[in-house]
Amino acid sequence: MRVSLEWLREFAALPKNVKPAAIAEVLTWRGFEVEQILVQGEGVKGPLVVGKVTSIKPVVSPKKTVRLCQVDLGPKHGRRQIICGAFNFEEGDLVVVAPPGSVITGGVKLSARQVYGHTSEGMIVSAAEVGIGEDHDGILVVSPKEAKVGQDAAPLLGIGDVVFDVAVMPDRGYALSVRGLARELAGAFGVKFKDPAKGRALRPVRDGSISGSTKNKTACDRVVFAKIEAFDAMAPSPAWLVKRLRASGVRPLGLAIDITNYLMLETGQPLHAFDASKVKGAISVRFAKSGEQVETIDHTKRKLSKDDLVIADQKGALSLAGLMGGASSEISQGTRSVVIEAAHFDPVVVAKSGRRHKLSTEASRRFERGVDPALPNVVAAKAVRMIQDLSSGRLTGVSEVDFTKPLPAMRFDLQAPARTVGAEISPAEATKALKSVGCEFVGSTRLRVPTWRPDLTESADLVEEVVRVWGYQRIPSTLPKAQVGRGLNPTQKLRANVADLLTRRGLVEVLNQPFVGEAALADLRINSSDERSQMLAMANPLSEEEPFFRSTLLPNLVATAKRNLNRGNDDYGIFEIGQVTYLANKRERRVHRPALTKRPSKSEVAKVKALLPAQFEVCGGLLYGLRERAGWWGEPKPREWVEAVDLVRDILSENGVSYETEPVEVAPWHPGRAALFRDLATGALLGIAGELHPGVVKDLCLPVGAGAFEVNLDQVVRSAAPLDSVGAVSVLPIAKEDIALLVDEGVSVAAVETAIKRGAGETLESLRLFDVYRSDSLGRGKKSLAFAMKFRPKSGTLTAEDLAKLRAEVLRSAEKAVGATLRT
Repeated sequence: MRVSLEWLREFAALPKNVKPAAIAEVLTWRGFEVEQILVQGEGVKGPLVVGKVTSIKPVVSPKKTVRLCQVDLGPKHGRRQIICGAFNFEEGDLVVVAPPGSVITGGVKLSARQVYGHTSEGMIVSAAEVGIGEDHDGILVVSPKEAKVGQDAAPLLGIGDVVFDVAVMPDRGYALSVRGLARELAGAFGVKFKDPAKGRALRPVRDGSISGSTKNKTACDRVVFAKIEAFDAMAPSPAWLVKRLRASGVRPLGLAIDITNYLMLETGQPLHAFDASKVKGAISVRFAKSGEQVETIDHTKRKLSKDDLVIADQKGALSLAGLMGGASSEISQGTRSVVIEAAHFDPVVVAKSGRRHKLSTEASRRFERGVDPALPNVVAAKAVRMIQDLSSGRLTGVSEVDFTKPLPAMRFDLQAPARTVGAEISPAEATKALKSVGCEFVGSTRLRVPTWRPDLTESADLVEEVVRVWGYQRIPSTLPKAQVGRGLNPTQKLRANVADLLTRRGLVEVLNQPFVGEAALADLRINSSDERSQMLAMANPLSEEEPFFRSTLLPNLVATAKRNLNRGNDDYGIFEIGQVTYLANKRERRVHRPALTKRPSKSEVAKVKALLPAQFEVCGGLLYGLRERAGWWGEPKPREWVEAVDLVRDILSENGVSYETEPVEVAPWHPGRAALFRDLATGALLGIAGELHPGVVKDLCLPVGAGAFEVNLDQVVRSAAPLDSVGAVSVLPIAKEDIALLVDEGVSVAAVETAIKRGAGETLESLRLFDVYRSDSLGRGKKSLAFAMKFRPKSGTLTAEDLAKLRAEVLRSAEKAVGATLRT
């Protein structure tokens, strides 16, 4: 939102000596960051003079046709001969001239010079050339009612005016107006505020010349239509109005449109002007019909949805309500009668239509954030009066529909702000703060919020508002005292440990948006029967292509990998630690909202948590390409899918998790090259790792052999040994035993390891595979797996007989589980 200081001063009686930087600081502390302080025409030096064009002669050259103009600049500057390439003025018009010696935008110093065979003495300037706008197409033409020949044009154009570029948060739509920002400044400086929205309202005129209605009280609860006859579309917009529009970054487009834009900027109420001769019959606000279309003023034909709100006449849709007018009823130079529309639309309806049509306008920005429902009539009345004053129009009809209701009074504890922020904010200060933003007190403990503040809906909002006005900068900064012996919780420690481990293994951590679309899961061959396909949909997604919270990290990791592959990064190992969300069930839940006046009980907290879908902290990774490139140290080392399995083993082992593995067939992993990890004690799923399915790799154009893994860190925390505890150091001797088992070729090492661990029991301290042997002498389809076992008893010393018994139990367990026999 750009607004000039001169415009703000009209409604807030700011001290004359206050500096722009001080105003910017005040706005920033009140929650409105001033991104820039601009000066209109900054860098322009020397005289800018109003001149009268006395004659125009065309000059034709091979490059282009220009005009040789004689311009009278008054007694001081005399007559000047100037070459000009613009064609938007005629003989007798008043224009703005920069004579020789003047410096225009960009630091260009003008001088008399030969152009197209003639001497040009200065320049007839455009808005862009003097730094008050971006319009290069036409030069500045001023009205003889507002300027005289030889007059200094700088004040007329607003040269030197200070302009604030203010960032307005989405919940403060009222500040997208001079009215809103002036009110804030008046409250901050303790000066008088003059409300530009105060004035005479329009009274309905039921003569049949205009008839309006709204078909949906929720989508549009108030609308005003006013018809003006004898409108002069060629009447110029006055210089003061054009100056303020340009300072706000709005290009002048003609009197009717300039007036509607001006009042929108001043009050925050968007308006629209229709050519009344192009409107047939009664006007209504309704939802679009199936298959209905409208061509908007940007000359785009838009197919409407039944959820699009439109302004329509008997023929069909005239405009997209709250977004953009239609080309069929656009104001033109031949317009002789105008219908002014001012309405209050539902923010959600306008926002969804805007996203559906990929359309954002100054009007929609305001409607989406909430417009004051009290404004339509009074602002429409101001528009009518301005049109009458500036073009001699005549009001012939007014129609209004109003379903708005007075806001109920709210109960508020004036001590709450002090308790909430721990600062000394007295009830009197809280009362003053709330009154300064427009709240009206009904008794000592009840108040009614202003109509322009739809964001103030409950006590917490009022507390925040009091503190904001009182001053965030006045809140004392006190660091909390950490309790002795407290540090990171187990989840935080685990997260840090896992990130450190994977980084040491050469992986790079990435951070992705937690949103996905159904297509991303389909690319990974995750079908509808998989619980990961039951994703939680967002009510207001950032992108229609990604409307769900992710249920797995893999789609985002794949997207990151593909982006890097497209940029030539062929050797990659990435991981992410983040949350995934499962929609546990689809039944509707009743919302439970605890009271804000006291701490919620344990049962209330449980009820709130029960509303949430299942969420887990997960670590996921993707590996492909080379792990180590070739160099003087040796040959390149490719990444293999088993590295993904080893990484999960390391994560679990380093955090003291006892686990077992088993083969798994689940998308998107290769059915024969993936392992599922379970808690050895509880059987809970810990993670999956392995090679990605060849079909998935091919479809997604990933390198062959890419590996991936996912680990449920929440479950790892539950399964892990306490990180702060150290087990007893045994002084008992260790006993070593090797065993070679003969198994079928299809039996996995993980299955054999699990069987050995079950047979050996707690006495087994470590187990390591040290040899895999294949030979025809072993038999067809057979392989030998040799393991090194270390046993350490909890008490006593293991004898030869004890070892023999343990060896026999291991063999019996392996034989039962996988059909293993002892290799002799």
